[in-house]
Amino acid sequence: MGFIEDVLVRVDELIFLANSYVLDMEEGFSHGSAPIILGRPFLKTARTKIDVYAGTLSMEFGDSIVHFNVLDAMRHPFEDHSIFRAEILDDVVNEYASDFHSLHDKKHCFLSDLYD
Repeated sequence: MGFIEDVLVRVDELIFLANSYVLDMEEGFSHGSAPIILGRPFLKTARTKIDVYAGTLSMEFGDSIVHFNVLDAMRHPFEDHSIFRAEILDDVVNEYASDFHSLHDKKHCFLSDLYD
C-alpha cells in the first residue's frame, strides 16, 4: 500500500494527471471492476459538481462532460459491504480553524481578565 503522485491516467481518449493510492487488493478483480478513490485534487481538476438533490455527479475533461447518476450506483453495490461517501470535513476545518483560534484567544483573554 502507498501513494503515487503525478500519474498520467487514461480513461477512453481522455488523459489527465492524478495522484493515486495503491491498495492491497484481493485477487479476482477484473480489469474494469477495480474500485477507484478520487481525491480532492483530482475532483478539483475535473471541475466536479455534485447535485445532491438530483443525485448526479458531473466532471469536465476539456470539452467533454461526464455525468454519473450516484443514486443508481448506490442501489447496486458490487458487494454488500460497499461504501459510497464524500469526505469534506478537512475543507470545513481548514476554512473555520482560524476563526476558532481567534475566538478561543478572545475567550481566554476575557476569562483571564475576570479572574485576575
